[in-house]
Amino acid sequence: MSDQRPFPADLLGNRSALREWLRREAEPTTGDTIPRDSIDLAMAQRFRLARACGIESPVARRRATLRFHAEGSEPSEMPVPLAVALIGDFQGMITAAAESLRAKAIEQGGTRKAARRKALRSSVELMFSPQPTPGSTVFHLWQKPQNPSDQSVEDQGTLDIEGGPPLVDIAISRVMDVWDSARSETPSIAELRDVLGPLGITHAGRLQSLIKNLLAKDMDLDLTWGDVESGIRSTRLHRREAAFLESVVTKVSEQTERITLSGVLRTVSNLRKVDLQLEDERIITAELDPSLTDESLGQYYMKPVSVVAEVQTVWQNTLGRAKRTYTFLNIGPRGQ
Repeated sequence: MSDQRPFPADLLGNRSALREWLRREAEPTTGDTIPRDSIDLAMAQRFRLARACGIESPVARRRATLRFHAEGSEPSEMPVPLAVALIGDFQGMITAAAESLRAKAIEQGGTRKAARRKALRSSVELMFSPQPTPGSTVFHLWQKPQNPSDQSVEDQGTLDIEGGPPLVDIAISRVMDVWDSARSETPSIAELRDVLGPLGITHAGRLQSLIKNLLAKDMDLDLTWGDVESGIRSTRLHRREAAFLESVVTKVSEQTERITLSGVLRTVSNLRKVDLQLEDERIITAELDPSLTDESLGQYYMKPVSVVAEVQTVWQNTLGRAKRTYTFLNIGPRGQ
């Protein structure tokens, strides 16, 4: 990038010399981010000229570019309902990912919990700007500009990592990680489960909806995010990756694991489901393994117990929640 030096005031009276100086200062140098399009090119020139003239640089707003294209066709126009669904699913994925990543910070908000959740959703809200181009439909989704006087900025600050990137950056990066995992030559279901899990059920449902629309219209999606100052990252969700991701989300939506629970046994009959009151006062209702009998359970009635349980989790993606079914395999005194 150009070194900052005093503005050549002596050129102000020579229009052609001043124009030539500005042109040279606006040229990219080694190390500059390669502009994606005319918008990036114009922004890069503004940043370089601001540095060269010693004035305050414009505020950088990151941009997500979603380019939809299909083989053998030119979707330079798109039906409004489909466009709304695609953009809504993408924004929904980002918001859901952010809420999952900052769930603990929101819960610790106490009486400010609702305000923190509202601030979070506002901080990752993107601003829409369409650009139909030959052979593609391009959507520009801009980072929302911040208003320092906005009350939500204070709540938002507790959700960002001090000294780190904005939450919207982290959320979109995690979403792009999922897409990148599906692009490898030998994509791993286990790896995808690891990157999908922390983003939550609502994100998975939005991803399924986005994929469904892409596959129904035989479309591919290219995504870039960033700006010319901080750098630009790109990924894609083409039909091959989309089909694989769809199958993975379906498989990941059903998981079975063994866990240990502690609580007080509220019922002892093996003819009906058993209630276990946990230490946090929640009550879990479970089926019993056939090996457990009334005689073996009676001694634990209304006493503290430790339970080995099998829990099956089914993600209800369209509803944004999970359904869990418990089966108690072994029950014994707490501490054993």
